[in-house]
Amino acid sequence: MSAYDFKHANELREVGHAPVGERGAKTEYLPKDKPASETPKTYELVRRASENALYFESSWVRGRGWASIFAFGMLALIALFIWPISDLSSDVVRLMAEGRAFVALTSALLVVAFGLAAFVTTTAAIRAFRIDLFGPKDVPLVFNRKTRKVYKFIQNMPTRDLSSPKAIVKYWLTAFQPWPMLLIEYDWDCLEAEYFEKTSLQGNVVQTINILQLIVKESPTSDTVIGTISLASPFMVGKQMAYNLWEHIRRYMEQGGPILNPGDQPAPPYPTNLLQSANTMTKGGWVLALVACWWSTSKIIEFGLPPTNQGTFIDLAIVFCLFIADLTLLAIIFNWLAFKWGKDIELPQELQADAGAMLDLKRIAAIANGKAVAELPSETPSPMTFKGSSRKSGKHR
Repeated sequence: MSAYDFKHANELREVGHAPVGERGAKTEYLPKDKPASETPKTYELVRRASENALYFESSWVRGRGWASIFAFGMLALIALFIWPISDLSSDVVRLMAEGRAFVALTSALLVVAFGLAAFVTTTAAIRAFRIDLFGPKDVPLVFNRKTRKVYKFIQNMPTRDLSSPKAIVKYWLTAFQPWPMLLIEYDWDCLEAEYFEKTSLQGNVVQTINILQLIVKESPTSDTVIGTISLASPFMVGKQMAYNLWEHIRRYMEQGGPILNPGDQPAPPYPTNLLQSANTMTKGGWVLALVACWWSTSKIIEFGLPPTNQGTFIDLAIVFCLFIADLTLLAIIFNWLAFKWGKDIELPQELQADAGAMLDLKRIAAIANGKAVAELPSETPSPMTFKGSSRKSGKHR
């Protein structure tokens, strides 16, 4: 049985949040009793729906695989540490034989420093692989309008992996296992929506992202903020989209609004093979990546690496195409593996009764868009694979 923790929002208080009364100057408050938009939309973020609950997608399907690329690059960096470790280790032995103890000690300390850097890099890379490839397919944000509760799933990652020899051994023994899940319950009446823009300087470029989130209050009448819940990725949110998305959630929870609006579609299905992952991530760009990979590889086979005497532009094009194409194709493979190995998660059994039976989103979308549904087969969603029927405090692995 899968281990998980069940917590209420008040048990996981976050510090450092400005009180509600001090957030107005920085943010735009979106009340529950006033429409934010006349065109509510879901932007294909509704992953599942039941009689009383709406499951919003939290993980970006196209984003899976890139964390593994980052981890892959970190592992490649280990070679930069191994080479000086090998040379310095030889120097330590030679310097000690020559009686140069101080220089030998300095070299030994450098060996330890490079070894520690290699260990930390390897550990971080494995953690990234574990999150990306062995985490759940999605960690949905669930809105139950019957009980007026909101549920958030997160991977319950321990924060003291390397705090003791025992913790280190346990970390490596379970390095490629999924972490237990943490299920957090929020009271809808303690949540308030806000929107704001965040501007930062990235090098010489000014970058502005749009944040749509729920702030978590200590109680419905409290001014104290104890946490936040993101409603969509900042990289896909625009101002009008934020209003439209919040309006859909507001109407669903406050006014018994529809699961999907006219023009809405459910979240696209998860990719189940390499071709689907390729089209999900690049929308046909994988063909160009294959061509670029073939062209650059053939040039390298013909002229060697690095290519020479072909002109600076051609040399750079070969290296660039090989680098970008390989990363793209590798990310597609990692995306496919993430959804192949990842598991669906669902509310525990005692909470599913309040959520009600799962509904056919394809049929709901067809009705919302005025399409005939007589010919649509009635689909019964397969049971989710999240296990665990008791609210308990599972221990970190």
